[in-house]
Amino acid sequence: MIYFIRGGDLVKIGKANNVNARLRNLRREHTEELRVIATIPGNEKQERKLHDRFRERRVHGEWFSITNDEALAAAAEFSANEENYPAFTASDFVSILSSTLSYATEAGLSVGVKNRPASLGRAAGLLIFVEGLRVADDGRLVDHADPPQRVDDRATVEPVGVGEGVEHGGR
Repeated sequence: MIYFIRGGDLVKIGKANNVNARLRNLRREHTEELRVIATIPGNEKQERKLHDRFRERRVHGEWFSITNDEALAAAAEFSANEENYPAFTASDFVSILSSTLSYATEAGLSVGVKNRPASLGRAAGLLIFVEGLRVADDGRLVDHADPPQRVDDRATVEPVGVGEGVEHGGR
């Protein structure tokens, strides 16, 4: 995730997996008030493109002398341009999956992963489950303890059980 954080007269354009955690760390290092102006999807490559866009306005490191309006316009223009986002690669997926599983484990959730290799007539698959969550009728993940939503007067949607053979990780 690429973030734009205002600190005094400057805006920091940086990258972090967890912008809120990054903001907390920056607040320990800086005395002025820090505020997130915008966030957009991106990695180091996209971050460098944004740094290059404002290279003449760089004050030091990742801090630039730009207005909030300029930061917001850059974020909107950049994220709207598909050329700034190359195709999603297997490496990107592994990175996202790894950090997601790590966050879930840090949060004390029991996480399981099972993969299924491709075979003749069957696509490869990956099943990820987090104990305590279920899928609601509208596709959202909800707490298993929340009562199922009524579909009609005759039935309710029950939580989906976890199949055998799933390896468990986490706490």
